[in-house]
Amino acid sequence: MYRTRHECEDSDEMSGYGWLRHDGVRFGRQELLDEGYLITTSFMKDPEDRDAFREYVHVCLTDASEEYFGFEYEGYYYVYSTLSFGWKASPFIYNTLSGAVAQFFRRLGIRNLFYLDDSIYLPRYIPLAGPLRSELTEWLGLGCWHGTQTWRSERHVTIAIETDSSGRRWGGRIIVGSLEYRAWNDWSASDQRLHINLLEIMAFYNVLLSFRQHLAGAQVDCYIDNRSAMYNLINGGGRSLEMTDVAKLIFLLQRADNVDIVYHWIASEFNTVADAISREESPLRLRPALFQQLDRAHGGFLIDLLSSGANRQQGFDGRDIPFFSRYACPGSTGVNVFAQPIPTTGVTFANPPFILIGPLLGYLRSQRSLTVTVVPQYDQGRVGQYWWPLILEAALSWTLLSAPFAPSPFERRGRSGGSFAALPPSPVAHWAVLLDFRFL
Repeated sequence: MYRTRHECEDSDEMSGYGWLRHDGVRFGRQELLDEGYLITTSFMKDPEDRDAFREYVHVCLTDASEEYFGFEYEGYYYVYSTLSFGWKASPFIYNTLSGAVAQFFRRLGIRNLFYLDDSIYLPRYIPLAGPLRSELTEWLGLGCWHGTQTWRSERHVTIAIETDSSGRRWGGRIIVGSLEYRAWNDWSASDQRLHINLLEIMAFYNVLLSFRQHLAGAQVDCYIDNRSAMYNLINGGGRSLEMTDVAKLIFLLQRADNVDIVYHWIASEFNTVADAISREESPLRLRPALFQQLDRAHGGFLIDLLSSGANRQQGFDGRDIPFFSRYACPGSTGVNVFAQPIPTTGVTFANPPFILIGPLLGYLRSQRSLTVTVVPQYDQGRVGQYWWPLILEAALSWTLLSAPFAPSPFERRGRSGGSFAALPPSPVAHWAVLLDFRFL
């Protein structure tokens, strides 16, 4: 079972026997024995070495076969007594024999795997838990699935999606025919520490969620300016487990909504819209403590008319306040307050940008709403803003949020993201005014 070695002290004397040099010339094993050149007890491995026996599984050669297997090296002639892997047919022979052994053990209920001359014996039960169990259950379930899937019509809707991510926000737009919709949201503090490649894939997934109502049965062309993210999406994942997990979520969404997605790389200079959305300055929000005071004083707001996922407020009782957003984002009740009916069964809240105060007040009046609106109060020279008389006409109550040059009642995320920071003091006062347009 072990390789034997034979010494040849005088190669000239043995040249007539025809030694094998891997070119088909035969060894004369018997002649070597007769002449005393074969040392039968000289082994490269000791036959009594039990560790060696356990380590290697050998295929023995018969005496008649040994004369075909050997080599000469520096005056020494070596004859194989076992089958070496150096021969062309050796892997096939070892794999065939190992397969027979494996089948024998499997019939006995012993689970094992083999490859060539290596094998592994597995315990009868392998505990599966967590993500591995979920993954196997997902795919093994296909064998017993008897459901149906709708065949996508050849006259499907074609949708284009562009996405991008910065260190503090994701953004994107969707183009359906002649219509265009946009989506955005700030990353959480924990998300901002993630690699930009992962954020790019998460941005695409968030855009899909934001426009999911448009995607059923659609053909989607997705344009991404990050090659790593694109290749991970095409391949269904990659080396990064986090990116693979997001790719799985996208696959599940595709399957649930019968969506076909084709990925395209787009140079950054041509991805200007999504890039600009992801880098816009964050909107202001009222400091949470002040917001909760107003929420308690007015019995709980029905909805925040101008907010976003990142600026979402909580009520005095800890509930998340529903909101309308400028762009689509997960969690938004509706996009663009001017396209939404304003609830009239309770009090709503609005913290509009200065440029939108006039248009918003006109829309609230047309909707006959009851709304707490945050407005600045300018000095005598500027109190005549065109919307100010409308406030005086509809005001039921006033709550001072900040006096001139007092600490600002507003806060905003920095350009690099992270936590909210208070704004510097303002030279004007700010009020929260309860405006009742129900009977005007």
